[in-house]
Amino acid sequence: MTCGCEPVLPHKYPVLTRPVSRASFIREVQRACRKAKLNGKPTVLFPADLDEEHARNARRYAQVIPSMMQFEFAEATLCLPKRYRDALIAHEIGHVLDPHGTEDDADVAAHRAFGKRIKYDKRWPGKGLQSNPMRRAGPLVLELTEGQYARQKSLATGRLPLDPDLQHIGQGGDRIVFAFKVGDREPFAFKADQGTNPDRQTEAEVECLRYTSSPLAPKIFDWDRENYRWIEMELLNPSVDEDDFKRITGIEWDDFGAAFDSSGVRPGFYLTDEMREAIWEDSKARRSRKGTRFMTMLLDFADECEIASNEFGNADNWAMTLDGKMVKPVDLGH
Repeated sequence: MTCGCEPVLPHKYPVLTRPVSRASFIREVQRACRKAKLNGKPTVLFPADLDEEHARNARRYAQVIPSMMQFEFAEATLCLPKRYRDALIAHEIGHVLDPHGTEDDADVAAHRAFGKRIKYDKRWPGKGLQSNPMRRAGPLVLELTEGQYARQKSLATGRLPLDPDLQHIGQGGDRIVFAFKVGDREPFAFKADQGTNPDRQTEAEVECLRYTSSPLAPKIFDWDRENYRWIEMELLNPSVDEDDFKRITGIEWDDFGAAFDSSGVRPGFYLTDEMREAIWEDSKARRSRKGTRFMTMLLDFADECEIASNEFGNADNWAMTLDGKMVKPVDLGH
């Protein structure tokens, strides 16, 4: 299915108008494996015999060899909306986490790893197809005294492990994010550097956000001015539903992600004029004024702050303002 998402056999099940690319999907699997803290690098294959099985059984999309971390998918998986792709990947990862368990055990293992229960869409035959609607709950905010918070900043500045009992709302690379409420302040996000990477990621983020006027830029309130080990930022809701993304931006998430995937953007590479044009052409933003405005804001923000634009196509890097009126990137990829 390289040219479109017409099914091998006619069916009523929801599919995209065009498939995501294999490269994009493989990155989805790799990100999910990292999130589940699996050891080793996954192998992702698209065997022809699984395509044949899918043609006979519309629910037959995926399988895994847990001991080898070898994930196998029917080509038709690339035509599924993101909520199904995410759930299928999570379920197969559940089998890796619990290699001797049942199908239900795999769902339980996936729930523990990702914090989301796998649902089943009954439009598919039998039990239905795995579906993973994103949570709409806001971030869990932990109340601290001034003294407790001062200790956390001190630990972050010294690059010592933060209190493991604290509930974090996000983690990526060498940094970890908490939601705090301290005294009379409004809740805020505290992003702390936990690693030893010398690339000064937080410093680059601060220098971008303190000067930009882009509506897409998360607000910053304070930061470690000596070593850039921590930063206080606007608290965002890390769970963005696909429907919320479309409501706010005017663009379907799968169309949005496909635009960045097909533009030639590679990790760590900034936008060239050719990439910007490709993203614009593939974004389908011109279908609505809202989409046009959003893509214009986004590409201008990427240019202004020299953001590694491959970060924009990653759903995990988007969060929603607490009032539900705007989505913003939470990792600028510096």
